[in-house]
Amino acid sequence: MTSFSMIRESIFIVLLGLASISFISLVSYDISDPGFSTTGSSDGVNNYIGLFGAYFSSFLFSFFGIASYFLPVLFLSAGVTLIKTSVNKIDKSLVIIRVFSFLMLLLSSSTLFSIHIGINSFPEGSGGVSGLLISAWFIQKLGLTGSTVLLMALILSFLPLMVGFSYIKVADFIGTFLLLLMKKIFDLVSKFSSTMKEKQNERIKKELSDAIELKEEANTLLAEYERKKEDAEKEAEIIIANAKERAKDYELSALAKSEEIIKRQEAQSIEKINQAE
Repeated sequence: MTSFSMIRESIFIVLLGLASISFISLVSYDISDPGFSTTGSSDGVNNYIGLFGAYFSSFLFSFFGIASYFLPVLFLSAGVTLIKTSVNKIDKSLVIIRVFSFLMLLLSSSTLFSIHIGINSFPEGSGGVSGLLISAWFIQKLGLTGSTVLLMALILSFLPLMVGFSYIKVADFIGTFLLLLMKKIFDLVSKFSSTMKEKQNERIKKELSDAIELKEEANTLLAEYERKKEDAEKEAEIIIANAKERAKDYELSALAKSEEIIKRQEAQSIEKINQAE
């Protein structure tokens, strides 16, 4: 590892620490703490960075308002650029451009915030003293609409210079992300659709299998019914045949008995006639 690489890592850690300290001091700002333009209304200090944080945040908010949050962004972006870039020395022109962009961004955003955002929790309003002074001049010269358009253009112009990004790269990243997201959604929808189709096919197969089983059961029941019907018909034929035979036997027996009775009566009549003579 070269000496400059070690120095670069050390500078990154320092910038990261400055970004953290400045951000924490701004977030934990309390208007009751002692500060740049006030002695404070409480005995203790509520700022997480202590008395230094109270004065530091009070100074930034008094002059620049909400735009003060761009300071930790400057430190962080500078540190990230330094650690990500493979360079052998610090580019002084890049440092000058970033500092100048930060100052322009600080002034333009504080002016815009002073015009459109009203917050009473800061010492001098949402844009600070600088925002109040510059916004008065902008409103007088350009009016509300012109001032808003120009300030937005300045913010959008100097923000990528300070942070170190390109709108084209951001748009390309967002487009790539959206394409990947759409592809992922399409894959999920396709997978869900194929899963549902497979389940539907399985359900149809099961219904067909159940229908085939029911048909087979019905055919079995029908065959059994036909067999029982045939058996019943055969049994009925046998019963009818037996009945006919029995009826024929009864008829023959009755005829024999009738003939016997007739013969007996004839014999008795002949005997009576003989006796009468």
